[in-house]
Amino acid sequence: MRSSIWPRISSVFLASSLILSACGTGSEELPSAPLTQSAALTPANNAQTEQILASLPKIMAGIDDIKARIVALEVQPVAATTQPSAPTVTPAASGTKPTTTPPRTPSKPTTSTAPAKAPAKPAAPSAAEKGQAELMKVLSTFTSAGAVQCTIEKIEKHLQNGSTVTNKLKLSTRQPNTVKIEVLQSSKSPPGTKILYTSGVGNKVKVRPQGALSFVVTDLDKTDERLISVNKFPLDDTDFFGATKRLSSGYKATLLGTATVAGSKVNILKVVPNGTHSLNAQIAYEHIGYDPQTYAIRMMEMYDKSGGKEPFFRIVLPSIEYLDSLPESTFKL
Repeated sequence: MRSSIWPRISSVFLASSLILSACGTGSEELPSAPLTQSAALTPANNAQTEQILASLPKIMAGIDDIKARIVALEVQPVAATTQPSAPTVTPAASGTKPTTTPPRTPSKPTTSTAPAKAPAKPAAPSAAEKGQAELMKVLSTFTSAGAVQCTIEKIEKHLQNGSTVTNKLKLSTRQPNTVKIEVLQSSKSPPGTKILYTSGVGNKVKVRPQGALSFVVTDLDKTDERLISVNKFPLDDTDFFGATKRLSSGYKATLLGTATVAGSKVNILKVVPNGTHSLNAQIAYEHIGYDPQTYAIRMMEMYDKSGGKEPFFRIVLPSIEYLDSLPESTFKL
Protein backbone atom coordinates (compact mmCIF):
# COMPACT_ATOMS: atom_id res chain seq x y z
CA MET A 1 0.00 0.00 0.00
CA ARG A 2 2.80 2.34 0.88
CA SER A 3 4.64 1.69 -2.41
CA SER A 4 1.53 2.62 -4.50
CA ILE A 5 0.97 6.05 -2.87
CA TRP A 6 4.54 7.27 -2.92
CA PRO A 7 4.60 8.24 -6.64
CA ARG A 8 1.61 10.48 -6.10
CA ILE A 9 3.08 11.98 -2.97
CA SER A 10 6.35 12.62 -4.80
CA SER A 11 4.62 14.40 -7.67
CA VAL A 12 2.66 16.62 -5.23
CA PHE A 13 5.84 17.44 -3.34
CA LEU A 14 7.56 18.34 -6.58
CA ALA A 15 4.81 20.73 -7.55
CA SER A 16 4.67 22.10 -4.04
CA SER A 17 8.39 22.70 -3.94
CA LEU A 18 8.21 24.63 -7.18
CA ILE A 19 5.42 26.78 -5.84
CA LEU A 20 7.02 27.21 -2.42
CA SER A 21 10.31 28.17 -4.00
CA ALA A 22 8.46 31.01 -5.58
CA CYS A 23 5.98 31.71 -2.80
CA GLY A 24 7.62 30.66 0.46
CA THR A 25 5.84 28.70 3.23
CA GLY A 26 2.23 29.14 4.26
CA SER A 27 3.25 31.02 7.38
CA GLU A 28 5.53 33.50 5.66
CA GLU A 29 4.43 36.69 3.98
CA LEU A 30 5.29 37.13 0.41
CA PRO A 31 8.34 39.33 -0.01
CA SER A 32 7.41 42.84 -0.99
CA ALA A 33 10.40 43.99 -2.86
CA PRO A 34 10.35 47.73 -3.54
CA LEU A 35 9.12 48.47 -6.95
CA THR A 36 11.33 50.41 -9.12
CA GLN A 37 10.41 51.98 -12.34
CA SER A 38 12.32 49.25 -14.18
CA ALA A 39 10.43 46.53 -12.33
CA ALA A 40 7.02 48.15 -12.18
CA LEU A 41 4.08 45.80 -12.50
CA THR A 42 2.26 45.85 -15.67
CA PRO A 43 -1.43 45.23 -15.78
CA ALA A 44 -0.77 41.73 -17.04
CA ASN A 45 1.56 41.05 -14.26
CA ASN A 46 -0.90 42.34 -11.71
CA ALA A 47 -3.55 39.95 -12.93
CA GLN A 48 -1.19 36.97 -12.79
CA THR A 49 -0.08 37.87 -9.29
CA GLU A 50 -3.64 38.15 -8.09
CA GLN A 51 -4.46 34.78 -9.60
CA ILE A 52 -1.52 33.13 -7.81
CA LEU A 53 -2.44 34.76 -4.53
CA ALA A 54 -6.02 33.60 -4.93
CA SER A 55 -4.92 29.97 -5.45
CA LEU A 56 -2.50 29.92 -2.50
CA PRO A 57 -5.13 28.95 0.10
CA LYS A 58 -6.13 25.90 -1.97
CA ILE A 59 -2.52 24.94 -2.46
CA MET A 60 -1.77 25.24 1.24
CA ALA A 61 -4.88 23.22 2.08
CA GLY A 62 -3.75 20.54 -0.35
CA ILE A 63 -0.31 20.48 1.25
CA ASP A 64 -1.84 20.18 4.73
CA ASP A 65 -4.01 17.33 3.51
CA ILE A 66 -0.99 15.55 2.06
CA LYS A 67 0.90 15.99 5.32
CA ALA A 68 -2.01 14.54 7.27
CA ARG A 69 -2.13 11.53 4.96
CA ILE A 70 1.61 10.97 5.28
CA VAL A 71 1.36 11.09 9.07
CA ALA A 72 -1.55 8.66 8.98
CA LEU A 73 0.41 6.27 6.79
CA GLU A 74 3.48 6.36 9.05
CA VAL A 75 1.57 5.64 12.27
CA GLN A 76 -0.78 2.99 10.84
CA PRO A 77 0.59 -0.56 11.65
CA VAL A 78 0.99 -2.87 8.75
CA ALA A 79 -0.13 -6.45 9.51
CA ALA A 80 2.71 -8.84 8.82
CA THR A 81 1.75 -12.14 7.29
CA THR A 82 4.10 -15.04 7.17
CA GLN A 83 3.99 -16.95 3.93
CA PRO A 84 5.58 -20.38 3.57
CA SER A 85 8.85 -20.11 1.78
CA ALA A 86 8.62 -21.06 -1.83
CA PRO A 87 10.78 -23.89 -3.09
CA THR A 88 14.17 -22.79 -4.30
CA VAL A 89 14.80 -23.62 -7.91
CA THR A 90 18.41 -24.19 -8.85
CA PRO A 91 19.15 -23.49 -12.50
CA ALA A 92 20.27 -26.66 -14.22
CA ALA A 93 22.85 -26.94 -16.90
CA SER A 94 21.64 -26.59 -20.45
CA GLY A 95 19.77 -29.58 -21.69
CA THR A 96 18.72 -30.73 -18.23
CA LYS A 97 15.61 -30.06 -16.19
CA PRO A 98 15.83 -27.54 -13.35
CA THR A 99 16.20 -29.05 -9.93
CA THR A 100 13.60 -28.04 -7.43
CA THR A 101 14.60 -27.85 -3.82
CA PRO A 102 11.57 -28.29 -1.57
CA PRO A 103 11.07 -25.78 1.21
CA ARG A 104 12.57 -26.60 4.52
CA THR A 105 10.27 -28.19 7.02
CA PRO A 106 10.86 -27.68 10.70
CA SER A 107 12.83 -30.58 12.16
CA LYS A 108 11.02 -32.78 14.61
CA PRO A 109 12.12 -32.49 18.22
CA THR A 110 14.64 -35.12 19.19
CA THR A 111 13.24 -37.55 21.70
CA SER A 112 15.81 -39.08 23.99
CA THR A 113 15.11 -42.70 24.82
CA ALA A 114 16.18 -44.32 28.04
CA PRO A 115 19.14 -46.70 27.67
CA ALA A 116 18.15 -50.31 27.28
CA LYS A 117 18.42 -52.32 30.42
CA ALA A 118 21.21 -54.86 30.57
CA PRO A 119 19.96 -58.42 30.27
CA ALA A 120 19.43 -60.07 33.60
CA LYS A 121 22.25 -62.32 34.66
CA PRO A 122 21.39 -65.98 34.58
CA ALA A 123 20.71 -67.50 37.98
CA ALA A 124 23.62 -69.30 39.57
CA PRO A 125 23.34 -73.08 39.28
CA SER A 126 21.95 -74.88 42.31
CA ALA A 127 24.06 -77.23 44.41
CA ALA A 128 22.36 -80.17 42.70
CA GLU A 129 23.00 -78.81 39.19
CA LYS A 130 26.61 -77.99 39.96
CA GLY A 131 27.10 -81.32 41.71
CA GLN A 132 25.83 -83.27 38.73
CA ALA A 133 28.11 -81.34 36.38
CA GLU A 134 31.09 -81.93 38.69
CA LEU A 135 30.38 -85.67 38.89
CA MET A 136 30.40 -85.92 35.10
CA LYS A 137 33.76 -84.12 34.99
CA VAL A 138 35.23 -86.51 37.56
CA LEU A 139 34.10 -89.54 35.56
CA SER A 140 35.16 -88.14 32.19
CA THR A 141 38.60 -87.22 33.58
CA PHE A 142 39.19 -90.86 34.37
CA THR A 143 37.85 -92.20 31.05
CA SER A 144 39.89 -89.69 29.04
CA ALA A 145 43.15 -90.75 30.71
CA GLY A 146 45.10 -93.47 28.95
CA ALA A 147 46.27 -94.96 32.25
CA VAL A 148 46.04 -94.41 36.01
CA GLN A 149 48.41 -95.43 38.76
CA CYS A 150 47.66 -94.92 42.46
CA THR A 151 47.92 -96.24 46.00
CA ILE A 152 44.74 -97.15 47.88
CA GLU A 153 43.98 -97.47 51.57
CA LYS A 154 40.77 -99.39 52.02
CA ILE A 155 38.61 -100.20 55.03
CA GLU A 156 35.31 -102.12 54.83
CA LYS A 157 32.96 -103.19 57.60
CA HIS A 158 30.64 -106.14 57.21
CA LEU A 159 27.03 -104.93 57.15
CA GLN A 160 25.78 -107.98 59.08
CA ASN A 161 28.34 -108.91 61.72
CA GLY A 162 30.42 -105.69 61.84
CA SER A 163 33.76 -107.40 61.10
CA THR A 164 36.31 -105.15 59.42
CA VAL A 165 38.93 -105.80 56.73
CA THR A 166 41.72 -103.38 55.81
CA ASN A 167 43.92 -103.33 52.73
CA LYS A 168 46.70 -101.24 51.28
CA LEU A 169 46.99 -101.69 47.52
CA LYS A 170 48.83 -100.44 44.48
CA LEU A 171 46.49 -100.12 41.52
CA SER A 172 47.40 -99.72 37.84
CA THR A 173 44.85 -99.41 35.01
CA ARG A 174 44.93 -98.77 31.31
CA GLN A 175 42.24 -98.24 28.75
CA PRO A 176 39.99 -99.77 27.83
CA ASN A 177 39.57 -102.02 30.91
CA THR A 178 42.78 -103.65 32.14
CA VAL A 179 43.41 -103.70 35.91
CA LYS A 180 46.39 -104.88 37.95
CA ILE A 181 46.40 -104.96 41.75
CA GLU A 182 49.41 -105.51 44.04
CA VAL A 183 48.59 -106.25 47.67
CA LEU A 184 50.97 -104.24 49.81
CA GLN A 185 49.24 -104.96 53.10
CA SER A 186 46.02 -106.81 54.02
CA SER A 187 44.15 -108.30 56.96
CA LYS A 188 42.70 -110.95 54.62
CA SER A 189 45.26 -111.81 51.93
CA PRO A 190 49.01 -112.35 52.17
CA PRO A 191 51.07 -109.30 51.08
CA GLY A 192 52.81 -109.46 47.75
CA THR A 193 49.91 -111.10 45.93
CA LYS A 194 49.39 -109.78 42.37
CA ILE A 195 46.08 -109.85 40.53
CA LEU A 196 45.40 -109.15 36.85
CA TYR A 197 41.99 -109.07 35.18
CA THR A 198 39.82 -107.39 32.57
CA SER A 199 37.13 -105.29 34.21
CA GLY A 200 33.59 -106.08 33.11
CA VAL A 201 34.71 -108.85 30.78
CA GLY A 202 34.96 -112.58 31.55
CA ASN A 203 34.70 -114.45 34.83
CA LYS A 204 38.36 -115.21 35.56
CA VAL A 205 41.16 -113.46 37.38
CA LYS A 206 44.88 -114.32 37.15
CA VAL A 207 46.59 -114.48 40.53
CA ARG A 208 50.30 -114.80 41.38
CA PRO A 209 50.78 -115.42 45.08
CA GLN A 210 53.79 -114.27 47.09
CA GLY A 211 56.29 -116.69 48.59
CA ALA A 212 57.11 -120.26 47.63
CA LEU A 213 54.32 -120.45 45.08
CA SER A 214 55.10 -117.14 43.40
CA PHE A 215 56.19 -118.94 40.24
CA VAL A 216 52.63 -120.31 39.84
CA VAL A 217 49.95 -118.18 38.13
CA THR A 218 46.47 -119.31 39.07
CA ASP A 219 43.12 -118.52 37.45
CA LEU A 220 40.38 -117.88 39.97
CA ASP A 221 36.73 -117.03 39.52
CA LYS A 222 35.81 -113.40 40.08
CA THR A 223 33.32 -114.61 42.69
CA ASP A 224 35.97 -116.48 44.71
CA GLU A 225 35.69 -115.69 48.44
CA ARG A 226 39.37 -114.77 48.48
CA LEU A 227 38.77 -112.04 45.88
CA ILE A 228 35.41 -110.48 46.69
CA SER A 229 34.97 -107.98 49.53
CA VAL A 230 33.50 -108.84 52.94
CA ASN A 231 30.12 -107.56 51.68
CA LYS A 232 30.51 -109.71 48.55
CA PHE A 233 31.27 -106.82 46.14
CA PRO A 234 33.10 -108.20 43.05
CA LEU A 235 36.32 -106.50 41.91
CA ASP A 236 34.60 -105.35 38.70
CA ASP A 237 32.08 -103.27 40.66
CA THR A 238 34.45 -101.49 42.99
CA ASP A 239 37.35 -100.62 40.68
CA PHE A 240 37.53 -97.37 38.68
CA PHE A 241 35.93 -98.84 35.58
CA GLY A 242 33.02 -100.39 37.49
CA ALA A 243 32.40 -97.23 39.56
CA THR A 244 32.49 -95.00 36.47
CA LYS A 245 30.01 -97.21 34.63
CA ARG A 246 27.69 -97.42 37.63
CA LEU A 247 27.66 -93.68 38.44
CA SER A 248 27.26 -92.48 34.84
CA SER A 249 23.46 -92.84 35.00
CA GLY A 250 20.73 -93.41 37.56
CA TYR A 251 22.34 -91.23 40.24
CA LYS A 252 22.10 -87.59 41.24
CA ALA A 253 24.96 -85.68 42.82
CA THR A 254 25.00 -82.67 45.15
CA LEU A 255 28.07 -80.61 46.02
CA LEU A 256 28.34 -80.62 49.82
CA GLY A 257 31.53 -78.64 50.42
CA THR A 258 35.21 -79.27 51.02
CA ALA A 259 37.32 -81.50 53.29
CA THR A 260 40.93 -82.49 53.79
CA VAL A 261 41.83 -86.01 52.66
CA ALA A 262 45.36 -87.40 52.91
CA GLY A 263 46.65 -83.85 53.43
CA SER A 264 44.90 -82.47 50.33
CA LYS A 265 41.86 -80.21 50.07
CA VAL A 266 39.07 -81.91 48.10
CA ASN A 267 35.48 -81.21 47.10
CA ILE A 268 32.87 -83.63 48.41
CA LEU A 269 29.93 -84.86 46.30
CA LYS A 270 26.97 -86.68 47.78
CA VAL A 271 25.70 -89.22 45.24
CA VAL A 272 22.21 -90.69 45.75
CA PRO A 273 20.56 -93.39 43.61
CA ASN A 274 17.29 -92.46 41.92
CA GLY A 275 15.91 -95.80 43.11
CA THR A 276 17.57 -98.85 44.62
CA HIS A 277 21.36 -98.75 44.67
CA SER A 278 22.66 -101.02 41.92
CA LEU A 279 25.54 -102.37 44.02
CA ASN A 280 23.61 -103.19 47.19
CA ALA A 281 20.06 -102.36 48.27
CA GLN A 282 21.30 -101.40 51.75
CA ILE A 283 23.42 -98.50 50.40
CA ALA A 284 21.73 -95.14 51.01
CA TYR A 285 24.28 -92.82 49.34
CA GLU A 286 27.95 -92.37 48.54
CA HIS A 287 30.54 -89.64 49.00
CA ILE A 288 33.12 -88.89 46.33
CA GLY A 289 36.07 -86.63 47.12
CA TYR A 290 37.99 -85.16 44.18
CA ASP A 291 40.71 -82.63 43.50
CA PRO A 292 38.94 -79.42 42.37
CA GLN A 293 41.84 -78.56 40.06
CA THR A 294 42.54 -81.89 38.34
CA TYR A 295 39.25 -83.74 39.04
CA ALA A 296 41.26 -86.74 40.18
CA ILE A 297 39.42 -89.02 42.61
CA ARG A 298 40.93 -88.94 46.11
CA MET A 299 38.22 -90.68 48.18
CA MET A 300 35.12 -92.87 47.90
CA GLU A 301 32.71 -93.72 50.74
CA MET A 302 29.47 -95.70 51.08
CA TYR A 303 26.83 -95.19 53.78
CA ASP A 304 24.12 -97.71 54.61
CA LYS A 305 20.48 -97.02 55.44
CA SER A 306 20.98 -97.52 59.18
CA GLY A 307 21.68 -93.81 59.47
CA GLY A 308 25.17 -94.23 60.86
CA LYS A 309 27.52 -91.28 60.57
CA GLU A 310 30.49 -93.44 59.62
CA PRO A 311 30.84 -95.11 56.21
CA PHE A 312 30.90 -98.88 56.10
CA PHE A 313 33.11 -98.77 52.99
CA ARG A 314 35.91 -96.26 52.47
CA ILE A 315 38.90 -95.94 50.20
CA VAL A 316 41.44 -93.11 50.29
CA LEU A 317 44.01 -92.47 47.56
CA PRO A 318 47.15 -90.89 49.09
CA SER A 319 48.71 -90.70 45.61
CA ILE A 320 47.21 -90.84 42.12
CA GLU A 321 48.47 -90.09 38.61
CA TYR A 322 46.43 -89.74 35.43
CA LEU A 323 48.78 -90.71 32.59
CA ASP A 324 48.74 -91.12 28.83
CA SER A 325 50.11 -94.66 29.11
CA LEU A 326 52.08 -97.11 31.26
CA PRO A 327 54.82 -99.52 30.14
CA GLU A 328 53.68 -102.97 29.02
CA SER A 329 55.77 -104.52 31.80
CA THR A 330 53.49 -102.91 34.35
CA PHE A 331 50.71 -105.35 33.45
CA LYS A 332 52.74 -108.55 33.73
CA LEU A 333 52.42 -110.78 36.82
